[in-house]
Amino acid sequence: MTESAQDGRNAAPLVSVIVPAYRVERFVAETLRSVQAQTMRDWECLIVDDGSDDETAGVVAGFVAADSRMRLVRQANLGLSEARNTGLRCATPGVPYVAFLDSDDLWCEDALERLVEALESDPNAVGAFGYAELIDETGEPILPGFHRARQSRRRRANWWGISAVSPSEPLRFEDLVVYGPLWPPAVGLHRRKVVDLVGSFDPQLKQLEDLDFYTRMSRHGYYRPINHHVAWYRQHDGQMTKRIAEFWHSYDALRRKTWESPVNTPRQRHSVVVAWRVTQVRRIARCSKLLVASVLRRQWPDTWRLIRVCLVLLAQAMRTRPPTVSHEHIYLDVYLGGRDI
Repeated sequence: MTESAQDGRNAAPLVSVIVPAYRVERFVAETLRSVQAQTMRDWECLIVDDGSDDETAGVVAGFVAADSRMRLVRQANLGLSEARNTGLRCATPGVPYVAFLDSDDLWCEDALERLVEALESDPNAVGAFGYAELIDETGEPILPGFHRARQSRRRRANWWGISAVSPSEPLRFEDLVVYGPLWPPAVGLHRRKVVDLVGSFDPQLKQLEDLDFYTRMSRHGYYRPINHHVAWYRQHDGQMTKRIAEFWHSYDALRRKTWESPVNTPRQRHSVVVAWRVTQVRRIARCSKLLVASVLRRQWPDTWRLIRVCLVLLAQAMRTRPPTVSHEHIYLDVYLGGRDI
């Protein structure tokens, strides 16, 4: 691993911005320009090229040469989690806040200013987050308000089930085990001393490693929401979330991992089980609907497969803990067209 530039400043900046980059020569320049355009200018930006075989590193090198706040770190292709972990290791010691910006997304000009202001006004918060809107491959806005509405539709696991949560309430562990509003990573800012407590991103999770990270952070405190648009979330064919089988495998693996953690309180472990049971009920309902439709259409191969799926789901729902993830488990979610709850 080599660093192509060094930051010569003596004082630590206020924010370390970590940008993992892999085959993003089309998008990374616009992403880095959105960092440079920030109204809060006391930051460093570490771009970790994760073994790209296109011109990603060359594009980044141009920014590094012109802006001493930026550094390029190159490594072999190890995946998104390891790229972020490398960025954390290479960040300047003593920086109080860290942000993760994917190399195809963009920040609004006042994103860091707003997020830093929220964290500095609430010392008990482990992080802060705002809202994102969608853009297409060319950077044009699409479906205005859609993504923000999904982020705002928050739910919380309690002792008896799932309840709605106001978007203005702090984001807690019991919310994140249902499914949290902290996506894409660009919407959040995190307190570095808590990041150091929870450790690195989990490379075993091929997707949702960010949700796992936020869930572990939330064991130490809450995230402060701000009612402000801070990021643009780019939609294109190369995104990891387009890989549906891998996504749902990671989703269920994360539930099991969260439940197994020895640092859970009894309430936290119960919250994981409640959120998982609600997921199972919705999967069973969807499976039953598909089963009825396949019988009415006399689609007997699909009928027998759906009967098997329903039986597996029912058996899992009777357990007192989320099941371990198997290849059959992946098949169930892909076949049912899984959705978050």
